Amino acid sequence: MKNGAIIGSSVVLMLSVGFAWGAWQSVRGEAGVADGPLGQAVQTPHTDLGPVSGEYWARVDSLQTVLSERPEDNGARLVLARQLHDAHRVDEAAEHYREYLKRDTEDKQVYFDLAKAYSALGNWSEAARTMEDLLTRWPGEASAMYNLGAIEANRGRTIDALHWWERVRAEADDEHLVAQAGNALQRLAGDE
Repeated sequence: MKNGAIIGSSVVLMLSVGFAWGAWQSVRGEAGVADGPLGQAVQTPHTDLGPVSGEYWARVDSLQTVLSERPEDNGARLVLARQLHDAHRVDEAAEHYREYLKRDTEDKQVYFDLAKAYSALGNWSEAARTMEDLLTRWPGEASAMYNLGAIEANRGRTIDALHWWERVRAEADDEHLVAQAGNALQRLAGDE
């Protein structure tokens, strides 16, 4: 999927047939998540947040220390935001994405990251506002228009969703995104 096309109206499951437990542990380990034997969480100082490794939280703590000493360090802020987002501390991640964008409005992907965080929190109005802000800076950004369609569909605003997905089909150069918008329109028509 193209960068930026992050929000969908259907849930995609990480697990698929034939995905071995060892491969799953390897992928999660690379992301800083530690799994014990099947069904057992690894105990960490942050046990209320799931089976995340102590090393992962040490990186988070280190980044928080860096930001307490140098709040203008946007690189550390973005890494921390993404670490927190990955750890399902989405509200904290959103706060750091917002702070990042106050200092750097030119990083398009961070707008998508923030909209994804707001969507995960069910804050559809802020997700939409974030995509609209992106479109103000980059008019015609097809991924943002697609995401606005998904956001509006999730808000129950069918007419607005149709508008955005029709714009994607009419204006986007990315054939894959055009196809996704067409599929979304078909699904929406089937729901009416």
